[in-house]
Amino acid sequence: MLTWELLGAAVGAGLASGREITAFFGQYEAWGFAGIALAAGTIALLADARMPPSWRGRWPEGLWCLLNALLLAVTAGAMLAGAGEITAMALPGARYAGMAATLLLAWLIARRTQAGLAWVSRVLLAGLAALLIAGAVLPGQGSAGFQPDIPEGLMRGVAYGGFNAALMQPLLAACGLPDGQRKRSLRWMCALLACLLAAGLAVLRRHSEATGAAMPLLEVAGRLGGPGAVLSGACLYLAVLSTMAACLRVLRGWWVAGIAAVALLGFAGVVDAAYPLLGGVCAAMLAAMRAANLLNSCRNTFHSRRGVL
Repeated sequence: MLTWELLGAAVGAGLASGREITAFFGQYEAWGFAGIALAAGTIALLADARMPPSWRGRWPEGLWCLLNALLLAVTAGAMLAGAGEITAMALPGARYAGMAATLLLAWLIARRTQAGLAWVSRVLLAGLAALLIAGAVLPGQGSAGFQPDIPEGLMRGVAYGGFNAALMQPLLAACGLPDGQRKRSLRWMCALLACLLAAGLAVLRRHSEATGAAMPLLEVAGRLGGPGAVLSGACLYLAVLSTMAACLRVLRGWWVAGIAAVALLGFAGVVDAAYPLLGGVCAAMLAAMRAANLLNSCRNTFHSRRGVL
């Protein structure tokens, strides 16, 4: 169940719409796939990082708590904005009603059900797989441009990994499972996420004329007619719901005001601007946690050996 909860946290409207794929990996052609591999490796390495004892009660712990809460609020706000856009597509004029209903439903899944998030993630994965297969079958109408900036492409992979690792860290810390089971769930989630990202990137390379749209995968799915629109809309809404529920499982109620404020900035702007910046900072902080814990472990081993001698 933990694997699906983690996947639900990672697969939000940004991935389901294709916006995250174009923002982080779409500019770099084949190097985008290298960025995806690096992102999955970053999540696997950093998501299970623990707070070092030397940080507790000091400013690094406070900074990390603030950064983590900001990350969750920004993510939930982007999802809420996405919910408003989905609702407006189906029912013009109902944007804010759709946002309010989605926020309530996500809260119910997060707070009132034990397996709700896992089931939403399972249905979402099946829908996304069908959507990506359909996109791969459709004839392409464009040719992706090449961006030779390899270092930037790899750095964006690390930023994407850091963003999602920080998003999953509270879920991993609160799951109460043994270390071995937690790590297996995390590895499975990283493999599934990498497959989804790679398939999405392949589809968008095939249909590169759609990458300028706010929601590229929806643009591609629209060529399937009514069934494609229904499938893509359902996937996008489930992605919004799963990620919002994961965020609300950790955030306190008073952060709802911050979520609403972020949502007013619009979906595309938050994904393109805030996600890479927050992801880079989170990756640096999680790597510092890993390094501090490793240094403490080495010191303890050294002192214990000196005591024996």
